[in-house]
Amino acid sequence: WGGIYLANGGEMAYTEVRYAGAGWGRTAAVEVAQGSHFSAHNATFYHNSNAIAVVGNAVETVTAIELTDCTLKDNNGAGVYAGTPGQHSVTVDNSLFSGNGTGIWVQNASSPQHATIRNSLFTVNSTGISVENASGGVYASVFATNTVGLAMTGQMVYAVQDNRFTGNQQPLHMGATGVQLAFQNNTIENNTVNAIKLLGNVNSDWTWVEYANLPYYLETNLSVASGVTLTVAPGVVVKAREGVYGYAWPYVAASHMPVSYTHLTLPTSDLV
Repeated sequence: WGGIYLANGGEMAYTEVRYAGAGWGRTAAVEVAQGSHFSAHNATFYHNSNAIAVVGNAVETVTAIELTDCTLKDNNGAGVYAGTPGQHSVTVDNSLFSGNGTGIWVQNASSPQHATIRNSLFTVNSTGISVENASGGVYASVFATNTVGLAMTGQMVYAVQDNRFTGNQQPLHMGATGVQLAFQNNTIENNTVNAIKLLGNVNSDWTWVEYANLPYYLETNLSVASGVTLTVAPGVVVKAREGVYGYAWPYVAASHMPVSYTHLTLPTSDLV
């Protein structure tokens, strides 16, 4: 069936929505019109196309989604999709995201976004959380057995604090676009690669800093554009698959302390 369309937002409580978003031109169990506010608590969204999706094409809008004590499970697309034009504010507390394509997707390259997630569990998703150009952060949450735990891109400063990443193929993805983290008290263990995977090429000035002894990981070749400076701070370790290289290294401004660049082959006991 098609699902529920909320033209002016709304609230759900103690509700279960299943098998929606597959007809009548609908894309989610609950479609939220841009510029409105939707909240849910003690609600379950199961086996939908997407569970909750913002819809519309307006640019000058702010859409708010708040979830508390919710379960979003086995949805083919996203648990929460907020990728339309305009600004989005997504707030989640004490919720479960399991078996989705992406647990939470908050992305728009042209507008600032906000995503704050607390005390939640992300497990067996292709990607737990994907955010772009976002303020806010992820706090006291668990990422377990996802393909990717947390993916971040865009010009942003994002808090990642008091979380646990375990059993993921890659716990952290960072787009080569200037992401900086407020990174504190996280546990990162027993992932296929205990590292920050870098995506894309460096097209604007960026500084790599050390986050709790985590190395940066290159799975594909990395290029630094002409005239762009990539600064590598003291103590940073860069690792890569065998055969992967960093191009245009003359544009890298290394620190006064040693910077380590090594190759690794997967799978191997040399994984970090």
